[in-house]
Amino acid sequence: MGIITRPPPVKLFCRLLFTPQGLLEEAKARLLEAYGPVDVQSKPTALSAPTDDTDEMGPDVERCFVAFFDLVDPEGLASVKVVAAQVEDQLAVGGQRTVIIDPGYVTRDQLMVAVAKEAAHRTYLGRGVHAELTYRWQDGGFEPLEWTQADYREPDQRDFFSALRSRYLEQLADRPA
Repeated sequence: MGIITRPPPVKLFCRLLFTPQGLLEEAKARLLEAYGPVDVQSKPTALSAPTDDTDEMGPDVERCFVAFFDLVDPEGLASVKVVAAQVEDQLAVGGQRTVIIDPGYVTRDQLMVAVAKEAAHRTYLGRGVHAELTYRWQDGGFEPLEWTQADYREPDQRDFFSALRSRYLEQLADRPA
């Protein structure tokens, strides 16, 4: 039998989908309260393809990625998704979300995203949350999988997450033994 060990901490990030009139800064402020300072952030860009979740938000949906400075235990991903859903509900207007928050994490070998919907390629974590392997590290870069969402397939996003992985590896190397 193999020896059971704890995995290293991971680099937490959130994808934020929002409309120009959305409450992006308020959502980020609430996430900062929960998870600490931002380490890396992408610039907001137009969402390349609508998702089931963005139908309620209208046509002009933008997105950005925010990664937090502190490394976290990967077991906490379901709890982060629950907090994200609470923030979405708090910032909703007339029962419609103004921001959608999808948390995930980066490791040396993969990028995982927390989702609320069940599918064959997702693993149940608890609390109504599933984990989806979105990228795997292969041949010097993150490679999407057949189910990876369209906006994660874009070269700019893959470059962002490759740079985030490098930052994560620096942080791991700097941790005391």
